[in-house]
Amino acid sequence: MGPLNIRDDFLRGPPKDATVHNIDFTKTSPPITAFKDNFAAIVDNFMTEAECKELLQIAEKSITPTTTSTDADGPHSPTPAWERAMINAGGGRQIMSVDSRKSGRIILDSVDISQRMMDRLLPFLRDFGIARVQNQPLVTGLGPARRGDVYLKPRLNERLRFLRYEGGDYFRPHWDGCYVTPDESERSLFTIQLYLSGEGEQDMEELRPYLELAEKENALIIGVDPDEEELRKVAAQKEELSSETVGGGSETLLGGATSFMHGFMVKDSVRVFPKTGRILIFQQRNLMHGGDDVFRGVKYTVRSDLI
Repeated sequence: MGPLNIRDDFLRGPPKDATVHNIDFTKTSPPITAFKDNFAAIVDNFMTEAECKELLQIAEKSITPTTTSTDADGPHSPTPAWERAMINAGGGRQIMSVDSRKSGRIILDSVDISQRMMDRLLPFLRDFGIARVQNQPLVTGLGPARRGDVYLKPRLNERLRFLRYEGGDYFRPHWDGCYVTPDESERSLFTIQLYLSGEGEQDMEELRPYLELAEKENALIIGVDPDEEELRKVAAQKEELSSETVGGGSETLLGGATSFMHGFMVKDSVRVFPKTGRILIFQQRNLMHGGDDVFRGVKYTVRSDLI
């Protein structure tokens, strides 16, 4: 990968018209009392639509061949090749597991971009009270809290994971693992999820039949002895529903929410819907969540860690 072409003024300065929302899980619909005092928050308008498009273009150009290809139809412009996303298997290893997640991914290591994002994010972290973390066992665990450990000078992990979800792609319920630097001097405590596409709130009446099928499929997958024939039937039903939706000609995103849940009940979750320029911040410890199936349109996000 050659040097990134980033404008000097890209992502410089505070966002315009940003709004914030702390998620109080005891007051959500449905409430999740087990997540009482756990941290999650939303910043809307963190980035403009134009900034989101430019950031995505930077990522795609980082993996796009510089030469054109030619076949019987003549020369073709190079296209970015999104790799399939994998899951962490411990010890720095990653494995492919379509039962757990299914999406495209671009990994972009950029200290420059992550620092610009962090400069914009830091005032919000201060307002949320997480720019300095001390005596917060729900975030750090009991050991660090009892020792009096203090987490100062947060930064954004320069490893930016761009994710593309389409055509039934998903990320099944999971907990985010914390990232520890090789010298073990730093560790992550919070996940950063930046949405590069989406319109925000969705029609739950339209979405409900899709979610019910997705939950049924998920229950079959995590079962001790999954019924393969039943799985195929559910997958066929999902495909039929999705094809009917696409047949309507609309590319408005349907599905793809980040869903917080206590257990594996996908349907009865607290959903944060993708919205262009929205950023979601939440603690990595003990907050089970997943990426709902995308039934229509394409969902683009950037995933990183607050270290």
